[in-house]
Amino acid sequence: MTEPTKHHYTPNFILREFADPESQTLWVWDKHQRKCRPNKGGGKDKRKYGDFAENHYNTVVNREGEKDLSVEYYCTDVEAKAATVIDDLVSIAQAGFLPTLGYLHKASLCRFLWIQHVRSPYIRTQIAGDENTREMARKTIVRVVRDAGADPSLIALFEGEIDSMVETACKTMIKMQDFHGGALEHMTKRMSLDVGIVRAATNAHFITSDRPCLISPLLKPGGMVCMPVARDVIVQLSNPEESFGDLHSLSPEKVHHHNRQTLLTATRFVAGPSREYLEQLAARS
Repeated sequence: MTEPTKHHYTPNFILREFADPESQTLWVWDKHQRKCRPNKGGGKDKRKYGDFAENHYNTVVNREGEKDLSVEYYCTDVEAKAATVIDDLVSIAQAGFLPTLGYLHKASLCRFLWIQHVRSPYIRTQIAGDENTREMARKTIVRVVRDAGADPSLIALFEGEIDSMVETACKTMIKMQDFHGGALEHMTKRMSLDVGIVRAATNAHFITSDRPCLISPLLKPGGMVCMPVARDVIVQLSNPEESFGDLHSLSPEKVHHHNRQTLLTATRFVAGPSREYLEQLAARS
């Protein structure tokens, strides 16, 4: 099997849903260059959405230079299982019905939303630049060296590799959902999170980005996980008391407000089916 080199932080099966339905063109707004460019073709050609991928983004390289692709393989497996669930949710919602999910399907959806959150460039950059993370790494090095009875000079040696250690931690935390306090799958089972569906008005559409999944603390009032999964469908996870309990529809004004949030929270790339709309949205934000 060929090793994957292009690792996406927003997967192709999601990005395809935001392309123009007729031309299959996905328009991408680059916040850094302030330019909009087309990804023509769409379809199933994975090379078409390179703006939302980096070479070996999830690859862990050890001190011997050996590549560990287990994180990327994990992401691929989670995506494959979630894609079926999301396709069904979108089809049912577009038919005008409110989907219901059993625990196993909720678990697949939650795993997917979790990795969408933690593998985004924004989250990875925040963790890598956080001094608390670096201090925790330093304390771990000191403790391990002392507990092992090793030469104390090793502390300085390993401290020189903190950047590499933090980078590895950023990648491997994707697979640590069962041990993370905010793990969505665990919370789904413990708190019976509701899956809600929000649709856009007929004459409006959502956009997506390199940070498509937004999470506010589920243990607090108003806490919610929110991600657009199609041009006219958003999936939400919330506590039962916070759920609206039916197929909810947003007006064009509220869709536009949500899209502004998508643009503002994106690290660099935002995508949708219309060049004109993305340029207008960026001009007003």
